[in-house]
Amino acid sequence: MLASLDLYVALPFGSGGVTLDVLPPPELDRYAVHMMLSNSRFLKVVQQLHEAPERMDHIRKTLAAELDEYEKSYLKTLKIYRESLRKHPRSSSWGFPGADNGCDPLKNPTLPGQRLQVFSLLLACSMSPDKEAAALCEKAIDIAFKQRKHLLESDVPLGLKSTFLSRASLFNRRILATCLVKSKGIDVDEDFWKAQLIRRYGASAYPGLWSSIRIVDAEYPDVKSHLKIARELNDHEFLKLLHESGYQQKN
Repeated sequence: MLASLDLYVALPFGSGGVTLDVLPPPELDRYAVHMMLSNSRFLKVVQQLHEAPERMDHIRKTLAAELDEYEKSYLKTLKIYRESLRKHPRSSSWGFPGADNGCDPLKNPTLPGQRLQVFSLLLACSMSPDKEAAALCEKAIDIAFKQRKHLLESDVPLGLKSTFLSRASLFNRRILATCLVKSKGIDVDEDFWKAQLIRRYGASAYPGLWSSIRIVDAEYPDVKSHLKIARELNDHEFLKLLHESGYQQKN
């Protein structure tokens, strides 16, 4: 299950420069959410977990392993980009190879694909709240804050910081907040959630085109009720939620 989410979309992040603030604005968090909800295999996994909750143990074990693999890949990729920067200090274009660049995501998964893999497993894992799910969610939050702190304090160009924070790191407030609330069974107001419109698989590969695509129901009838995802949160709202949940950042 969820072998690699790189297969379904040619990530449009491999070209073009980046002109963003260092901290990704809340509206950017939606893209990872949209990418997952356009993937039929992810929706099928959610449906299967609803029908056979005993499969959740496999999801947790997979997530624990994938978090470790993702973090190794993130650090390795960042090191490569830093070395490239030393050789080409005037470079201003930062992107990642996607499935359309000749990568075989099953044998050699790309970093953005591994990131989506972790996000998908986090959302799936949080469908069954318990201590193990909450611990995995908090581990992902620990990694996300460590990544953010390191990038903010590093001396790399703003464009590289923005690219890694918004497109490679786990710092996605919507997904992390969703997993935290669900895995810990935290009571929140209904306006905390945002209704998700699920697009049929293969509708579009590019986020910029989504607004003009006709919305249709997915083939998985139980998915919508089990995939409530948090609305867009700013940093203040996200940090407040972490504090109220009892989360304590590990060094």
